[in-house]
Amino acid sequence: MTTPCYHCALPVPSGSRFTAVILGERRELCCPGCQAVAEAIVAGGLESYYQHRSEASANPEALPVQLVDELALYDRADVQQPFVRHQGDLAETTLLMEGISCAACGWLIEKHLRSLPDVAEA
Repeated sequence: MTTPCYHCALPVPSGSRFTAVILGERRELCCPGCQAVAEAIVAGGLESYYQHRSEASANPEALPVQLVDELALYDRADVQQPFVRHQGDLAETTLLMEGISCAACGWLIEKHLRSLPDVAEA
């Protein structure tokens, strides 16, 4: 029987050397991507994410180049105009994250947003 990746629950390939110390134990991971994300979560002080999650992390495919280009449009002031409110040096908007049913994922997103230097509140 294969061991599931501690981060995404996909099978850990035989002979995999990808691991991370999470919650005080060395955990097996399936790939360098899960290892990097797990290490970033731990290094960011967000390790309790793993205690709060209700299911394994999603394993999304890489974003298509077209989608990355489409998302870059939101950096433009003319595109932001209908949904971004400005007050002095601050800009405010409301974000809706669809398809997230895991409270730990929501917590992780909030904690990460709060850690960003240009985010005043999340």
